[in-house]
Amino acid sequence: MNRTLSRARHRYAIVGVVLVLAGCDAYYDAARAAIGAERAAAGAPLPATASNAVAEKDTALENAWFERNFLQAYRRVGRHNAKWDAAVESFLRESAPSLMRIPPDATRDAQGRAKTILDAGCDDPMMLYFAARTWLLQGGPSRETSELFERAVAGMHDTPYPRAVARLAASGLRADYERRAEGTGKRAALDPIELRWFKESLTDGSYAPDEDVVLADHLLVGTGNELFERNDAAVDAAVQSAPWTDPWLRLVITGERNIEEAWNSRGTQYGDKVKGEEWKGMEESLAAARKALTESWKLRPDRPEAATAMINVAMAGGARGETPRLWFDRAVGARFDYMLAYDALKDALRARWSGDPGALLAFARECAATRRFDTAVPLEAFWAVEQMEWDAADEARGGGRIEDPEEARRVAEAAVLPPSAYKSPDVYELISTVLERYRRNPGNDGWRRYASYQAYVNYKAERYEDARKELDNLSGQLEPDAREWVGGTLPEARIYALASPLGSEVKHVEELYRAGKLGEAVPLLAKARAGAPPQAQPYFDQRLAAGRIEADLAAGRVATLFPTKTLAGWTPQQGTWRVESDGSLVATSDAHGHLIAADAHAGSNLEVAADIEIVSTSNGQFQAGVILGRDISMESQDWLSFRVKNTAHEGRVVYFSRHFYKPAQVVPYTVGLKCRVVVQSWGGHLWAYVDGKPMVSDYVPEWQMTPGSYTQFGFGGYLDDNTTVVRYSNIRVRRLTAAPTPPREGAAAGKPAGR
Repeated sequence: MNRTLSRARHRYAIVGVVLVLAGCDAYYDAARAAIGAERAAAGAPLPATASNAVAEKDTALENAWFERNFLQAYRRVGRHNAKWDAAVESFLRESAPSLMRIPPDATRDAQGRAKTILDAGCDDPMMLYFAARTWLLQGGPSRETSELFERAVAGMHDTPYPRAVARLAASGLRADYERRAEGTGKRAALDPIELRWFKESLTDGSYAPDEDVVLADHLLVGTGNELFERNDAAVDAAVQSAPWTDPWLRLVITGERNIEEAWNSRGTQYGDKVKGEEWKGMEESLAAARKALTESWKLRPDRPEAATAMINVAMAGGARGETPRLWFDRAVGARFDYMLAYDALKDALRARWSGDPGALLAFARECAATRRFDTAVPLEAFWAVEQMEWDAADEARGGGRIEDPEEARRVAEAAVLPPSAYKSPDVYELISTVLERYRRNPGNDGWRRYASYQAYVNYKAERYEDARKELDNLSGQLEPDAREWVGGTLPEARIYALASPLGSEVKHVEELYRAGKLGEAVPLLAKARAGAPPQAQPYFDQRLAAGRIEADLAAGRVATLFPTKTLAGWTPQQGTWRVESDGSLVATSDAHGHLIAADAHAGSNLEVAADIEIVSTSNGQFQAGVILGRDISMESQDWLSFRVKNTAHEGRVVYFSRHFYKPAQVVPYTVGLKCRVVVQSWGGHLWAYVDGKPMVSDYVPEWQMTPGSYTQFGFGGYLDDNTTVVRYSNIRVRRLTAAPTPPREGAAAGKPAGR
């Protein structure tokens, strides 16, 4: 599934997902009936020969808006210096396309050039904002990215830039806080500032009277859409009261707000738990959305925004003769490459709504057949097949139909996934042809992106040798989204392993590993590694290290964790990690703190002990601890932490919590810079000791823990406003075979017991 969609575009997929997960039978049936009519009349052919005139006009408006609000504003009120003025203007101009989501991509040295400007002393808030965006786009979330966004917003308070520019900086920071799951109240403090700057942008000249299209784009896509979703009534009211906005735009914003209110009325619970008044509220809001959006479309049928929003209203139950495809045809008839419309229709064509398992593939062929590689339309073929892949796997795993979390987990783990659509020769040829054409597109700056997509497609099609060739073209490194889709700790090394002469043995070993047959798997892994190419060896090292930890635990031994003094067998999730010569783990935190998980399946009856030392902290605050659970990552919630903490808002405390969330029970304790922590888990009950003292005993978490052999262990702590270096040493992990007793260990090595 398209994991790079902006939240605005993803909203259109949420309608379908919420309906399925919520068990909304009435609307499920209505959606099928409405969309099913398309099989009799599939809609007009895509207007492949359509002019680019509307798109070009929209882009010209966006460019003029950028020129006025950024370049001219910098010349007028920016923080100038001859050392950087020319470089700043050049950098701003190059950054315009990424802000407006049009080619070309920023050059790969953009981050270096931004750093040069900042190192020269430039502290202009507009430059800081674009530097933060560049760091985020090219390097991902980081402490430096967060600090740049914060400095940009701070500077906007006393620099008289147009408030639309200030709002973009505030929205960028707000999105950064969201990614970091910030938990110290910064989001709440920023929210009124972001909204105030948006309102001021409607009256301070940020938008000219003929820039309704620009404002619509800013509210329907990206961080502006996130602002709209959090403040739908206030944003709608502000747009209605701005005297320069045209009626068609006001009606679009009202219609979008009505759609939000429809789902707020209904909620996300299962259908049999939705009350009559909640159904009624949803129906009334959707009726109001239909009224506003159809009026807007009648006023400006040459604009795609209202017709696109109507695709989702039609999904929930269209008027007679009305289908999502009808409104899609109207949207792309107005602007052929209005990509929000394609996203909305892809959602409508999913088999769970259309009842037609071939609908998405037919649409994929239709998009590819346009051959409009000057737009993103043919690439929708790839995203349509990705939606098919995601849906097929989701259905096999239960598709959200099972309410009990443990039963849902069992069904998902036992699921046999269907063969990938890419294994079909015609589908493979279709998508490969599209990707190759984009790679050859003159002037396209993103060939690595499409080469990475092709490597991923080859991997899914089990054409491992072809995947290896693409990896070689990429110097052995996939782009981030393709790495995520291939999955695992070392996706490139896994591809090289599968493409090696022993690839079939690698697949057999993985099957043995999943079946828990370690005694057979580990020797075969060692044999395969001996003949593996260098690029594949990290994969074998990772698997062997994890397998040996599991073998130690199964035999009742204390696990040997770092025999090679490397991170083989471990997956860093946050922060920078290294292994010292004595086997200690050392973490330097990033924007999300630090988090690492052993790849071994240790089982849920476990004891983990470690000395935890705070080597340094940038502001005196810190947290660190032991992790237990499944799928340990910031995105998952199926794990727990026991942390020792010293923070401004909590003081010195220790506690268990789900993920890194707030706890149900807090234990005050004078936590020092070094302590010995022991965590025990047995039969769903938990114990924790610090410096030999019992902190938590026989605790059954309020959330439901998932027991079983797939449980992992690790270490970590969440931070969002400082940097720490933490050392975990004298680590001891063993499997429990009986209810635990208090450990005989006392304080951490090198410090006295008791504080």
